[in-house]
Amino acid sequence: MIFMQTLSWQGPLALAGEHGPVLAVLAASDGKVLLQAIVAALLAFFAGMGLAAWVLLRRTKVLAEENEVLEEKLDSLSLDLETTNHALAEAKVALASQSLLDPLTMLHNRRFLSVVIDNDVAKTLRVYRANGPELQPNQDLVFFMVDLDHFSRINEYYGHQVGDQVLQMGSKILRGSFRETDAIIRWGGEEFLILARNTSRAQAPALAERVRSLMSIQSLVLQSGEVVRWTCSVGFTAFPFQPKDLAWLTWDRVVELADACLDMAKQSGRNSWVGIQARQGLDRAQHGSRLPWEIKNLAEEGVLDVFSSRRDPYAKTIRVGVNLG
Repeated sequence: MIFMQTLSWQGPLALAGEHGPVLAVLAASDGKVLLQAIVAALLAFFAGMGLAAWVLLRRTKVLAEENEVLEEKLDSLSLDLETTNHALAEAKVALASQSLLDPLTMLHNRRFLSVVIDNDVAKTLRVYRANGPELQPNQDLVFFMVDLDHFSRINEYYGHQVGDQVLQMGSKILRGSFRETDAIIRWGGEEFLILARNTSRAQAPALAERVRSLMSIQSLVLQSGEVVRWTCSVGFTAFPFQPKDLAWLTWDRVVELADACLDMAKQSGRNSWVGIQARQGLDRAQHGSRLPWEIKNLAEEGVLDVFSSRRDPYAKTIRVGVNLG
């Protein structure tokens, strides 16, 4: 007689399942029947294992497909993020560039100078420190201050719209007078500052004359047929101002000297240029406090060179240049 019992089986032949007990053969009086029961149990076991394997393979395949879809979405998101970041970077550069430009003339503004000047000064000083106090060809920073003569009269007589056109035309002349590597800055109103890089100070008078002469031949024809003409005055000097004493005058003090030269050019009749250059005898302790107030006296003492488009750059005159046509 054969008898069987239903139990939860924890042995090696257990048929694990979530929904019911395991059928186990506990005893049998007939060996053949017992063998059949064991075979039946094994077949049931392996059938269950096969089903579990199929379920596992199917689930693995589904997960792989889902993972592939997720990777495609991730790649797409990464590409979108990269595109967005690139667009943001371009916008940031464009915004920074716009913040360094004067909107009317599209020249650089004062903020631009504050961004670049330290590098320009450091480069120039390295050259002079490495080579000594002798003037170095094409290694100076030459500052030019340019002012449109009697510009306020143009605004008052013709209006600000015409004044803006004159500023734009004057800016175009400056661009054509200097190199792309030079910095042309709208300093304020009708005044411009040019930073000529890698220039010899000996070339400065010729550059100033080029600006003066080109500006003097320009004209603007109005719809009424009237012709507006204008001139400019230029002041210039170079950095380092005294090569044997590199720490004496900082770049902003050199700009002040160029501005003083501009005032001299305007006082001598406008439509002219004036520049100064230190000679070997110019000394910080002896002469520093006299700059820029005593340019004429220092020149007469032989410690300063003064260059001008006029015979007498110190002459005071009320003569008005050919400005308004």
